[in-house]
Amino acid sequence: MATITVGHLIDMLLDQVQDESNDLWEYQDLLNWYNLGTRRIVSIDPRANPVLESIKLASGVRQAIPPGGISVLGVTRNMGIDGATPGRGITETTLDALRRACPSYSTETASAIIYNWMRDPADKTAFWVYPPADGTSYVEVEHGKVPTIIVYDDDGDWRDAHISLKDDYIEPLTNYLFSRAYGKDTDIPGNEAKANKYWALFASAMGLPVGTGKED
Repeated sequence: MATITVGHLIDMLLDQVQDESNDLWEYQDLLNWYNLGTRRIVSIDPRANPVLESIKLASGVRQAIPPGGISVLGVTRNMGIDGATPGRGITETTLDALRRACPSYSTETASAIIYNWMRDPADKTAFWVYPPADGTSYVEVEHGKVPTIIVYDDDGDWRDAHISLKDDYIEPLTNYLFSRAYGKDTDIPGNEAKANKYWALFASAMGLPVGTGKED
């Protein structure tokens, strides 16, 4: 989570575009773009909003991160049957390597202690464990999470919410907001060029082709 608030970010944007009175862009619009921008960034790079939590394993080898998770980043260690007791570290391998070393991995005796984890090549929200889990234990998982949606309210409570991204991603988010703000009023001379410029900065920072994926 960033060290600056949503209100501070939007105040900086309005100051730079010289629209402190919100004549061109209302707070509701800016918050909608903020929510879209944070989600877009985390969908591109889940490490922008990582969480570390203890999750209970289902019985068997295939597991899933909790709702709201975007992508598994790592499975670090066993956490006991209470979810709060740190235990043996868990080593990452691949499904192909496990199949070669132990073709019967999915039918072996279930265990409360996990030794290996594998990414699911077809689903970023899933992972596999070895030996098969017996359904009683927890593991510590790091995963990218969908950012918290900030809802506008007339009292201004939204202003105090901290940005749901790491500080390293504030600059790309700011460029995303500039692109959306200028892109709303392209009939004003120069705004279309500004929108394209800020989109290019955002795309470059996020490793995207400049001409790919720009919202209308």
